[in-house]
Amino acid sequence: MKTILIVDDEENNRRILKDLIEFYVSKSEEMPQIVEAEDGMEAWNLISKKEIKPLIIFTDYQMPNMNGLELVDKIICESDIVSKIVICSTRIEAKIEAEKKGLKFLFKPFKNNDVFEILKISL
Repeated sequence: MKTILIVDDEENNRRILKDLIEFYVSKSEEMPQIVEAEDGMEAWNLISKKEIKPLIIFTDYQMPNMNGLELVDKIICESDIVSKIVICSTRIEAKIEAEKKGLKFLFKPFKNNDVFEILKISL
């Protein structure tokens, strides 16, 4: 089963993104498992313990305990996960940092078509 991980300390942002993903994939035969984490540390625990192997990771840039870029660095350096990673933020510096690492970026608030485009090329 395909898994999508949503990492954001704001419950509302996780819900919006989850709703968009569910809407996009509702017409497909296989609904992916959508897993949520409240910060990078919780997400890293899921990944490092091999509880999930996400196909796509949507992560907030700024979070307590472990931010999105710290999570990305741990995934790249310390795991065998090969995921499409998308940094999400309202901040332009987050976009710049994401692009430096060759990552996709989504501005908040999310635009439906931007999310759908990432899902289209990733699923």
